[in-house]
Amino acid sequence: MIRLAGGGLRRDAPDALPTGRAADPDLAARALASVRAAHVAFAAARTPTQVADTLARRAAAVTGADGAAVYLATADGAGMTIQARQGDASGLPERLPADPRAAIARVVPETEDGDEPSRDDLAIPILDGDRSVGILVIRGGGRADGGLGAPLELILGMAGDALERLRLRAASRSASSDAGSAAGRLSSLSRLAADLAGTATIDEVARTLVDLVIDDLGAGFALVYVPEPGGAGHRLVHARGYPAGLLLREATVPTSARSPLTVAATERAPVDVASEEDWRRLFPASSNVPAMTGCPAISAVPMQTGGELRGVIVIGWRTSLNASAPQRDLLAPAIDQAAQALERAMLHAQDEDARRLQEAFVGVVSHELRTPITTILAGSRLLRRRLGDDVRTAELSEDIEAEAERLSRIVDDLLVLTRLERRHLALGDDPVQLGHLLGRIVDSEARRWPDHHFVRPQTRGTHLVRGDETYIEQIVRNLASNAAKYSPAGTTVTIEIDETAEAEIVVRVMDQGAGIAPDEIEDLFSLFYRSPSTVGMASGAGIGLFVSRRLAGEMGGRMWARPRPEGGSEFGFSLDRYPMDDPDLDDDLGDIAGP
Repeated sequence: MIRLAGGGLRRDAPDALPTGRAADPDLAARALASVRAAHVAFAAARTPTQVADTLARRAAAVTGADGAAVYLATADGAGMTIQARQGDASGLPERLPADPRAAIARVVPETEDGDEPSRDDLAIPILDGDRSVGILVIRGGGRADGGLGAPLELILGMAGDALERLRLRAASRSASSDAGSAAGRLSSLSRLAADLAGTATIDEVARTLVDLVIDDLGAGFALVYVPEPGGAGHRLVHARGYPAGLLLREATVPTSARSPLTVAATERAPVDVASEEDWRRLFPASSNVPAMTGCPAISAVPMQTGGELRGVIVIGWRTSLNASAPQRDLLAPAIDQAAQALERAMLHAQDEDARRLQEAFVGVVSHELRTPITTILAGSRLLRRRLGDDVRTAELSEDIEAEAERLSRIVDDLLVLTRLERRHLALGDDPVQLGHLLGRIVDSEARRWPDHHFVRPQTRGTHLVRGDETYIEQIVRNLASNAAKYSPAGTTVTIEIDETAEAEIVVRVMDQGAGIAPDEIEDLFSLFYRSPSTVGMASGAGIGLFVSRRLAGEMGGRMWARPRPEGGSEFGFSLDRYPMDDPDLDDDLGDIAGP
């Protein structure tokens, strides 16, 4: 125990207080009663101030001192402040240093001549384990009767235990609060991730992030911007909580304007404005947004992925930045998630724009070309018939007719491609006689490719399949034309029908060309793909095989390609067999055959 005297500090025996008069039995009884009362009071205490008040009153009672005071350490540990007074506590400072010895030296200063003061004052550390958490000051403690050191030490010990209990309880509450906050943040992030996963547009991503910032973080307003093409400025995508009268001017913010938005975008770092004074200092030429919105603190945070700026979110806080710090711990991971979703939405938007442009181009080109091609084709045929005796003119007209036919087929493929992409393709579901259809196509292709020998299917029968005759013909013509186009003159193109399978009928078109590489097969059915090994042999657009496979699939069939062991290639497709027990089959066949 540390005791202050006029000559300085000295330490008495640890287990006894200074003794004065002989022990008084009545005083001892009162001291014991005070210890018991202190025990009950400390157990009921709910705050450190209540502990300090109990300690001051019971210490004065047990020692018979003129007064007592209790100092407790501040929350930041920088010093001690007086928390309780009992009796004569005049002249004591309101605040003491954190160091116990320096604090005790401040409580009762030494006299100038070195003599001891007229009364004994005690300054005793209050211990929480081995840590000093306060100072008990007893005024006139030297008058305490002998033998009362033990009761006072009991009261001091109980006070230290009570403070420890309150500290642990506060730490537990703080840990529970932190755990609850962490769980809340995790829940918010999980919900945000789920919500962002369902977004497909830039506006949806911005709306989801803004809702989280305002609903979960308690922000006053939030605005999400994305960069304008060419870097000329920033376009407002979504806003909430911002005054409607100010939104019009904020719809597009040029890069040259100085604001938290443009600074965050340019420097790729968060910008925090803590108060109106900060705003006037940092952005003196701009309108006072904190005053106009009622949000004293404003943050602008860039949204980046892979070093690219995807957007900027501007947030107005209803409280200071420090007060909103716990909620803002959620902001960084939320913005990271939103930035990734924003990147996906931007890529999706670019893909959609490209798809729409492609569809528009294909649709316009195919429709605009159809009429002149028909005119050219009809005129070339008429010219060939009228000028048949002129060999050179007839050859020229044949070339014009052949190229017009080829162009007409490309346009047909483009039309089908457009309808497939737009889901506007109407397919029939009727019985189609493959034998009759393939024979007509082979005769037509043989006239078109006189330097090749075309072999008809050798099987007999109706070979009924379910599908649309127009599009089946388009598939076969594409395959037969490719077989002749990529095979040397004088070779044979064979078309076969295989109906050995119970549920489908197979058509194979086989050539004697250069063949195909196994690892290239799937690429052949890709849009606009042309094989490097055959691209120089004939002109083409790389559309026919893609359209043919899609048509076969739309009719419930399949298509494939494979190299032939004896050389050349095989391209085939299959369609579902038309059920022979269909009650309407006779009527359908009658319609096909005609009267």
